Amino acid sequence: VNNTAAHCAMKRGYEEVLLWSSDLWIINEDNLKNFLKTHKKEKSKISGAILLYPPEHMTFRERKEKIDISNTIQFGGYFPIINNQLNSVFPNHYGRYEKSDSILFKNNRYDVFTTGALMLMDIQAYKESGGLNPSFKINFQDVDLCHKFCEMGYNPLIVSEKCRFYHDEGVSLYSNEV
Repeated sequence: VNNTAAHCAMKRGYEEVLLWSSDLWIINEDNLKNFLKTHKKEKSKISGAILLYPPEHMTFRERKEKIDISNTIQFGGYFPIINNQLNSVFPNHYGRYEKSDSILFKNNRYDVFTTGALMLMDIQAYKESGGLNPSFKINFQDVDLCHKFCEMGYNPLIVSEKCRFYHDEGVSLYSNEV
């Protein structure tokens, strides 16, 4: 579906494609404006943002965490864990459960991966990458796509400055239960 939508957007002359998960929402209008403005200003080909767990009263899922995770980092980037025995690399969340005002997330930075929950891409680079791989049914399409962008020389920009979104992680996977 996303690849078809990107193809249609390209035919209509759009310059970017935005992946936006159904379990994501804007904290305030300026965050989205800052995200788009920074993506363009930095001439990024692929960008993501810092995602926070929503406050308890706003979540649709039952929390399993033993602590209050409201307004803590849900996604701040991925870092690769290399497993030499399996000859593979697994993505791991950077800064999960950190306070949203942590010094780790004050500045924009280039990373290896961003999450498909919120991903803004140059539509031409998206096309050149081959887009999302439909053989990944639910997870890791975003990681695979970021890997393809990195191979083309475009590391994802993680936009941190005045840019936060709530992500009720996993709700879109189980939306028929909500």
